[in-house]
Amino acid sequence: MKGGAFHIGSDDIRALRELSGALDGIDGMISAAINRTADWAQREAVEMIESKVAFPANYLVGEQRLRVYSSLPSRLSAVITARFRSTQLSRFATNLPVAGKRVTPRVQVSPGRDSEMRSAFFMKLKRGTAMTGNVGIAMREEAYDKYAGAGWSGYSWEGVKILYGPSVSQVFSSYASDSLTDIGKRLVLEFNEEVKRKFS
Repeated sequence: MKGGAFHIGSDDIRALRELSGALDGIDGMISAAINRTADWAQREAVEMIESKVAFPANYLVGEQRLRVYSSLPSRLSAVITARFRSTQLSRFATNLPVAGKRVTPRVQVSPGRDSEMRSAFFMKLKRGTAMTGNVGIAMREEAYDKYAGAGWSGYSWEGVKILYGPSVSQVFSSYASDSLTDIGKRLVLEFNEEVKRKFS
């Protein structure tokens, strides 16, 4: 795995060629098997990531933050890539701001662990998304400097720090190699199924 990208191919393909010999249309079958394996690996990765970090529902796949680039018969490899950009901490908020009222943000980054951020506040931002609108979670710089576990901050603005949680790439890179150890076995399984479909 390199730079937040997980590759399916190379050594696995050589093994399939050794197993199959000179089957007619082998590249098409290998490509289809790679793509089915990549889809399986993406599902496994989503389950793994969501067990470690409480990303919102459909956050990872719905907007292709964990994306599969499929194989072709002319390019026998697939790649799963993860978004590098850090995630606004407001994505993990378990409460919402109320107009005209100060609301202390509560966030859940680790599943099942809800934390109140007494030194933080919701802040209107220029940009937003369908899920969070144009609201972020921020701290004043003097409070941020004293606050353990405030999270990575992307930038400061007029004495305020906008807070971020982990990126998809950080989590994916940390755990993918451990969670996708059976990728070679899965590819062989999918290839065998392709052979059965073609010659049954």
